[in-house]
Amino acid sequence: MRNELIVMGKLAAWAKENAHIEKLMKSEYGELLLRAYNALDTSVLYQSRIHGCGHIERTMLLGAFISQALELSAHECRMLLLCCSYHDIGRSNDFRDNEHGNVAAKKLMASNMKRKFSGYSAEDFKIMQAAITLHSMSDKEIDNVAHRYGLEPRSMDRYYRVAKCLKDSDNLDRVRLHDLDTKHLRHVESIGMVSDAQWIYDAYRRAKQ
Repeated sequence: MRNELIVMGKLAAWAKENAHIEKLMKSEYGELLLRAYNALDTSVLYQSRIHGCGHIERTMLLGAFISQALELSAHECRMLLLCCSYHDIGRSNDFRDNEHGNVAAKKLMASNMKRKFSGYSAEDFKIMQAAITLHSMSDKEIDNVAHRYGLEPRSMDRYYRVAKCLKDSDNLDRVRLHDLDTKHLRHVESIGMVSDAQWIYDAYRRAKQ
């Protein structure tokens, strides 16, 4: 099963059909999304119809939507999109696995991957590792995970934002599994994106045919 990008090549056409995508692509968040797609190393992604490249592409697009809605800074948006890009590289199966986030966070810091990323501090990497680790765990572990990575007190608000936005971006794409429960979304803005998540998934399926 080959990992190939679909969404990036369809955004211009989708923007003509979907006003929310059009608005996104005219904003700085759309530019950040395109840069993230161009930087995405598809060779390291888990190969799967459920958690593979398609899921990653859609999660990244949803992450850009959430970044725009919450008015994240450009730097936090870049961090979120990187987390969306590689949050599932620790998977070895498509089943429930609370540890795959932890494995993914470790892989993110592998020397052959980290050198590809620029503009991030050591603390930024800790935040992203913690957010990726947490995405497959209960929200109740959010502070424990921060402690595990030794996050500085001044970093906690940024960590909370990136981690919660990653979880919502990931969860919104559960429309593909027909089991999205809006009670598990952490932002009112994310709840308002359910119809967009479904539109994106349906458009993606048509593009794959």
